[in-house]
Amino acid sequence: MDRKACISMMSGLSNTNDSHQPPTFISYIPNSNGDPAHQISTKVIRKSHKKSRLGCHTCKRRKIKCPENRPNCNNCVKINTQCTYDLVTPANSASNSCDLQNSEEFLSRPLSGSLGSTPGAFNLTDLRLFHHFVTTCFPHLPLGNSKVWTTSIASISHSYDFLAHAVLALSASHLTMTSTFELGEVGLSHRLHAVRGLNEALSHPPKTSADVDAMLATCYALAMQSSYIGESVEDFLTMIRGCQIILDLQWPNQLGTVFENLDQQSQQQLLTSTFTILPEIDQESITAATKSLEALDTICKQPLERKVLQYLLDIVISLAHSSRNGWLPFSTVPYNPPKSFNPTSQSLSSSSTPNLCSALSSLPQATFQLLVSPDDPVMQTLLAHFAALLVLVYPIKSTRWSSENWGTPNRDAAFQLSGLLRNVPRDMQGYLDWPRMVTCS
Repeated sequence: MDRKACISMMSGLSNTNDSHQPPTFISYIPNSNGDPAHQISTKVIRKSHKKSRLGCHTCKRRKIKCPENRPNCNNCVKINTQCTYDLVTPANSASNSCDLQNSEEFLSRPLSGSLGSTPGAFNLTDLRLFHHFVTTCFPHLPLGNSKVWTTSIASISHSYDFLAHAVLALSASHLTMTSTFELGEVGLSHRLHAVRGLNEALSHPPKTSADVDAMLATCYALAMQSSYIGESVEDFLTMIRGCQIILDLQWPNQLGTVFENLDQQSQQQLLTSTFTILPEIDQESITAATKSLEALDTICKQPLERKVLQYLLDIVISLAHSSRNGWLPFSTVPYNPPKSFNPTSQSLSSSSTPNLCSALSSLPQATFQLLVSPDDPVMQTLLAHFAALLVLVYPIKSTRWSSENWGTPNRDAAFQLSGLLRNVPRDMQGYLDWPRMVTCS
């Protein structure tokens, strides 16, 4: 996939109203003479009011009738407040041919036929993927936002094509990783449309909090999908960078967002309270990681190379004391706003610096391009160690993965290193022995 931004300006769509035409919500069917097929009776028939339970949370709290227009109802727009809806699910019926409460049964039917991976066109396969997203594979990032994903984000996805494609891409890749379904091409196709739509959306400042939510959610979903695809650490960091850009622009602070705990202090508190028990890393693995990273000292000459190397070494040192200490600075959650990351400074400690993903994703554009460049074998080697440390710090076959019912991954490492290995010359392949062993690449 081309990682360059495909930003193109889109002309605004204007609706022209013809005063001679009836409103679009009125059925108007003329007969062969051009007259209305049915004469309108002059007698006014009063219809009883049908109570709706689908209004937004704000209108329910204010105990007023909600017009139910999405993503923001008129009442919330008038008082300039956040508008959120519950996820609308089909009513239970005895005649339903499948039970939506059983995800595996629902997804056991063949997912074949034409793919709804074109903008604005979705089919039954996509409906099944959306169900899998809501019930099973919604992202666990940012921490403390599971309900946000299954309610607020799910309810606005139909209003933003790029967000819809992102969640479908995530679902397809998760199923490919945890089942026998071959949906890799479906996931990549949806991903392509999501990235194109996201680039277009980022070229215009958001106008509402829902716009911000859609952009942030798309970046998080595509970042998670990158780990499920497992072929490119660079793509993963690129999507995390998208989250960081949105946070740096202060859009969530200015317009609001349904996502919570986006600041560094809240994230660290959640990490500490959520991961109360983490398995200790065996000393043999820590020793092997340390030796492999120390061997890179002779080839890391540039300031950015030495900075990333030092950070990876600090994480391994933290792991020797506590698995939690090593995990916390390795968190993949961008902070709002991140602490500065100076690639020319000489020292770095895990207690006083931001997490690695947030730091790397907030680099200037030119520096970030050097970081993910496939033409720099030293950086490719460092990224291979980045992927290998993920196996130690947060294995995808962990107890937490099983307890959250995320399925059983068909591999041991989040990222396979076949792509990175091809970019490193033969005389440097020895530096990749440890990452290759840990990731089974």
